[in-house]
Amino acid sequence: VSFDGKSGTFFDLCCDFKEFNDLIWDMRFVEPATDDNANDSSHSGLALIGFAHNYVQLWKWTSTGEHGADNTLLLQHVQCKDICLLYCLSFQQEPILESNLHDIVVGSGTVMNQILLWHPFTEECAKLRAENKEDQSVCVSTTAEVMQRLIGHGGVLFRICWTPDSGMIASVSDDRTVRLWGRQLPSDNGTTHQYKEIGNCCKKNISNAAQLLTCLRIMIL
Repeated sequence: VSFDGKSGTFFDLCCDFKEFNDLIWDMRFVEPATDDNANDSSHSGLALIGFAHNYVQLWKWTSTGEHGADNTLLLQHVQCKDICLLYCLSFQQEPILESNLHDIVVGSGTVMNQILLWHPFTEECAKLRAENKEDQSVCVSTTAEVMQRLIGHGGVLFRICWTPDSGMIASVSDDRTVRLWGRQLPSDNGTTHQYKEIGNCCKKNISNAAQLLTCLRIMIL
């Protein structure tokens, strides 16, 4: 990023990804576990991308500068076992750390009026990544189970956002309601955190409910 004070801010292309054949609903850079490239002339990193057919991909990107060759490499492809069309998808954790990929939760807003919560990077994924660590040209392809379905909306999901501590989820739907889902404490039998609806509001004359949720997201952040 460069800024000359007169013409404004300019963004330089550091890496040119391939053209994808699916809609992208969320993309996050992954913060590295170590700063191995601090003294390197090239720049590289990881990017996590969520797609409209309920799968996520982990990419490695490398840029050697303006006159060098850019390169991207698909490291991992994880398909949720509920294969469906999404109108929104959101990663929970922010920032996303390479050392904590196994903690990431994906919120998928389906056309079937449900929010699907699932972990893309399971222990199986970690094991396969470790086995292929020396040969990153091999893409690890796995599937993941849905850990919870949030049911309550009466229309297609348009937007999902999380509070910074992941304690709440806000969602908006074609039913013109905004719903809040609160994380419950683990049960005595060790069940993992589950989310439960804790409130909602309805506005029949909302022309663009997604804009309302954007305002709500600014307020809760």
